[in-house]
Amino acid sequence: KTFRKKKRFYLKKMLLEQAADPEPRVRLGDAGAAFISPETGKPMRIVMLPSLRRNVMKRIKTAPRGVYGARNRRKEMYYKTNIPVNNEDEFLASEKVVAFTGTVSDEGVAADEYGRKIVHKGSLLSAAGKVVSITATEGEAVSFSEEPAGILMDALDVTYGPQPGAYLVEGYVIGKRLPLGVDYTEDIGSAIHNVLPEIKFVKREETE
Repeated sequence: KTFRKKKRFYLKKMLLEQAADPEPRVRLGDAGAAFISPETGKPMRIVMLPSLRRNVMKRIKTAPRGVYGARNRRKEMYYKTNIPVNNEDEFLASEKVVAFTGTVSDEGVAADEYGRKIVHKGSLLSAAGKVVSITATEGEAVSFSEEPAGILMDALDVTYGPQPGAYLVEGYVIGKRLPLGVDYTEDIGSAIHNVLPEIKFVKREETE
């Protein structure tokens, strides 16, 4: 009660100062009073009545963003819409697999129409994390742009730089479901198996 009486006393005093001063430096409102800067004309310090302080602070916390300027501490998450989710084929033919963590590079990965750089699930990766491309010409040996070190277990977004990913090094794989950039053949499967001996390819007829 003593605190409230002092606040009311100072508010009354400011009222008298405002009435006597030809250039008032105090602005009164429903919640209290503000000291006005004579240079800028903006409030320098705000004094609120104790009885209204709790109610005013509650309004500031629950108000929409920007209503009370810097006092509002609410944060809103940016949410971009109309970006499709790509469901990629499952290439694993066995439940038990062995995979190791490695860094997947963003080098050479082209951005899609939404600006995203996606390394697809089942991509062949080198030890440096780059996507390995395959050259397969009929009647000639299969060649790789770099020596494969594993197969990427899950699709990875590298739009903002290299990311950690899982390299499959042992397990049974459905070759036709790998995004190799060329049609899968037994020769390609044999070439991958020669480099990654613990990767075995199974024959499975695809059904619609």
